[in-house]
Amino acid sequence: MFINLRTTASHGLFLIEDEKQILKTLFSKNFDLRSEIVLEDNPGTNIKKGNMGDAKIISYKPNNIEISVDSRSNALLFLAENYAKGWKASIDGKNASILRANYTFRAIKIDKGKHNVKFWYDPWSFRLGIYLSIVGLIGMFFMILISKNINHLKSFFSSRNGKDR
Repeated sequence: MFINLRTTASHGLFLIEDEKQILKTLFSKNFDLRSEIVLEDNPGTNIKKGNMGDAKIISYKPNNIEISVDSRSNALLFLAENYAKGWKASIDGKNASILRANYTFRAIKIDKGKHNVKFWYDPWSFRLGIYLSIVGLIGMFFMILISKNINHLKSFFSSRNGKDR
């Protein structure tokens, strides 16, 4: 995984919403992937050119990433990791928005100072699957109980019918 703490002047940050235009910009001969970023959404901060600071990976697991950041100014933390809607982020324990950067990667707005940044994968589809599985197991349990009670009642009534004759 490649991480980079970027501070860019306005010429290094492109805000483009149209996917075709994003790809056209990224594959342009004039676009520098090392120093420029294309975002679909405005990060909502003033990002100034200058010495950006340091970013260090503390922990990297397939579904959890922790990064220590020491930013000398407002910046974007760029991760060359695939963007997906199931990813969540926090900065110093507070939820943060993940920005789609360079069409397929992730970026997050970082304010000046030292921060602990965490990313974790928590898609709603996984939680939905767990809930549906639990409901299914409860339903099967009740069906087993009901079928045993029905069989017990059938045998009870069939034995009573045999005594009445």
